[in-house]
Amino acid sequence: MKQARILTKAEFKRVLAVVDSNKYSQRNRAVLYLSFYAGLRACEIAALRLHDVVDDDRCVKSQIVLEKHMTKGNERQRVMVNSSLRKALQKYVDSVCINYGVNDALIKSQKGGVLRIISPAWGTYRERL
Repeated sequence: MKQARILTKAEFKRVLAVVDSNKYSQRNRAVLYLSFYAGLRACEIAALRLHDVVDDDRCVKSQIVLEKHMTKGNERQRVMVNSSLRKALQKYVDSVCINYGVNDALIKSQKGGVLRIISPAWGTYRERL
């Protein structure tokens, strides 16, 4: 099986520029960082709750534990959070998740509900790259 191609730093910056030019840029930036720096799949990102990512003081944890119901392989996994990801997630939590309960979804839809894995907006991002 072929391995997925990894974005270069230049490509990542181009994607960030597109993400930052849209209305929900902070949320979409958090999704991009979780995918790029933590290697999470869309279904894993959609399954994250605020308590999975932050501690009692709402500081981003050094690792994210994915319970088995959240993963493709149905196995519990730990994901290390590097400094770039931690900084981006902390900014997101401090600005967007201010009124979220600890059991709320980390990433919410435009209407405030649970984020769906497949979004029509993704096609817009791909077209603009």
